[in-house]
Amino acid sequence: MRDINKTAYIFSIVLIVLCNKTSFSAQTNFNKKSLEELFNEAQKTNNKTKKIEYLQDFVSLAKKEKKKNKIFAGYYLLASTYNNQTKLTYLDSIINATKNAPTKNYPSIAYNAKAIYLQNQGLNQKAIDNFLLSNKYAYVGNNETIINLNNFAIASVKRTIEEYEEAKILFKKTLNFSNVKNISSLNTISLISLSNVSYELEEVDSATYYNKLGISKTLKNNDVKNYHHFAVNQGIVHYIKKEHDIALDSLLKHKPYFLKNKDSINLSYIHFYLGKIYQDKGDKELATKYYKKIDSLLNLKLNLTPKFRESYVYLINKFKQENDLKNQLFYIERLLDFDSVVYSKTNYLSKTIFKEYDIPNLKKEKKNIVKKMNDDHALFVKSISIIGALLGIAILFLIYQSYKRKQYKKKFLAIIKNSQFKQTENSNDIKSIDIPEEIIKDVLIQLKDFENNRNFLNKKITLNSLAKDLNTNSNYLSKIINHYKKTSFSNYINNLKIEYIISEIKSNPILKKYTVKAIADEAHFNNAESFSKAFYKLKGIKPSYFLKKISNIEFNNES
Repeated sequence: MRDINKTAYIFSIVLIVLCNKTSFSAQTNFNKKSLEELFNEAQKTNNKTKKIEYLQDFVSLAKKEKKKNKIFAGYYLLASTYNNQTKLTYLDSIINATKNAPTKNYPSIAYNAKAIYLQNQGLNQKAIDNFLLSNKYAYVGNNETIINLNNFAIASVKRTIEEYEEAKILFKKTLNFSNVKNISSLNTISLISLSNVSYELEEVDSATYYNKLGISKTLKNNDVKNYHHFAVNQGIVHYIKKEHDIALDSLLKHKPYFLKNKDSINLSYIHFYLGKIYQDKGDKELATKYYKKIDSLLNLKLNLTPKFRESYVYLINKFKQENDLKNQLFYIERLLDFDSVVYSKTNYLSKTIFKEYDIPNLKKEKKNIVKKMNDDHALFVKSISIIGALLGIAILFLIYQSYKRKQYKKKFLAIIKNSQFKQTENSNDIKSIDIPEEIIKDVLIQLKDFENNRNFLNKKITLNSLAKDLNTNSNYLSKIINHYKKTSFSNYINNLKIEYIISEIKSNPILKKYTVKAIADEAHFNNAESFSKAFYKLKGIKPSYFLKKISNIEFNNES
C-alpha cells in the first residue's frame, strides 16, 4: 500500500507549525496593521487572493522593519499558497538568502518544501537531491525533526523506485526517532512504511511484526484508516505465504472501507493482489475483473508502482489468446502510456533485465493489430516459444526437485548410519578461556554425567538452572559449552534431545507411528515448531520426512 500522499501531508503540517512558532510583534504598523495582525488575517481567510495580499503586505512590512526571519516566514507561507513555478520562486528566494548563513529552520525547510513539490511532480531524483540539501542544513541547525522527516521522505522515494533495502534502513530511523520524541503520526506512518517494504522484500516475519504492532496501536487510538491499512498489508503477507484463502478473506473484508473513502491508490493495491490470487487459483474471469479495475482506478499523473505493469501484461495476453483485437489494442495502448510515465519517474524499464513487452515491441504489435495483420503462423511460433519456455521451466523445476530429494535421502541415510545415541565427546585439551583449569575439568566431568543421565530431558532447563546444578556460574558454563561443545547452550541442549529421540525411534517401533507433535513431546521440546527447527538445523531434513522414511525400515536390537 502507498504512503506518498501521507508523507506530504505530515511534512506540510509539521513545517507550517514550525513557521507558526515564529513570534510576531505589533511595534510597527503597515497600512494600519501590524505583522501579527497581517499574519492572523492571512491565517483566518479562506480566500486565496486575500491570503496572498495579506502575506505580501506582511513581507513588505517585515522588509521595512528589517526582520529577516519574518521575511522568510512570509515567503514560506506565500509558497504554500501556490502549486506551480511561483512556489519554487518563493522557496528559492529563501534558499538564496539563507544558504550562506543558515539558521535552525532556514534554508532547510525551504529545501524540504521544494523537494515535496518535485516529488509530487514525479521528479524523484531531483526530490532526493533537495531532501539531502535540506538534511545538510538541518544538521547545521541541529534540527532533528526536519532531519528525520527528510529521511522519511527520501525513504518513500526510494520505495517508489524499488530500492527497498535502503528505504527500510531510513524508515527504521524515523520509527526510532518517533518513539523517542513521541510523535504519534510519524510513528504510525513509519510502522506502515516498514510493513510495506518488508512485504515488498517478502520478509513475511518482519511484515507480520509491524502489522501486529500497528493494528494494536490503531485499535487503541481508534485510528480507523490506518487500522484498515495494516489489516490489508497482513492480507498481502498471507498471499506471499501462499495462504490464498486467508489473504482473499482479509482483502475482501477491508476493501469496502477504501471504496467508501474513494482511496484509489490503495484500492489499486487491493485489486492487484485479488487479481494475483485468482490468477494463481486459475480463475481467469475473476483475475481479469480485478486487473481491469486497476486500470480504471489509475491516474497516470499520480505516482505509480511498477508492479501494476503485471496486470496489463496479463490482460494483453488473455485477449491475445482469445483473438480479441479490440481489447488487446486498448490495453497495449494503456501499457504504453503506463510505461512512458513509469520510465520517466522511476527509470524502472531501464533497470529491468527481462521485459516480455518492452516499448518498441509494444508499438510494433500495436501497428500490426491496427492493420489487422493477424498472422496465424507468427502466433503459432509465439505459442510454441511460450510452451517451450514453460517446458524448460518445468524441466528445471523437476531437476531441482530430483536433486532436493537426493540430498534429503543422502542426509537421511547419514542419520540412520551414524546416529546411535551417544554423549557429546569432551576435549581433553584444556585450553585457556579465562577460566581456572580446575573449574573447566570439573564442569566437563559433570556435563558428561549430565549427558549420560539424560538430565537434558527437561523442558524447564535453562543456562542458569544448569549452572546452579553444576555449582558454577552461568558465565563460566556458557563459555565452556561454547568452547568445548562448539555450540551455544540452547543448541547444545537441543542437539542432545534430537540425538536421543532419533536413537529412541530406531529402537522403539511404536514411536515411528507418532506425529511430529508427539515426537517433539517425547523429546521434551516445548512445542512441535521449535523441535522441527532444531531438527532441521542439526540434520538438514525435516522431522516429518525422517519419520515417513524410517517407518519403512526395520532395525534389529543392536542397531
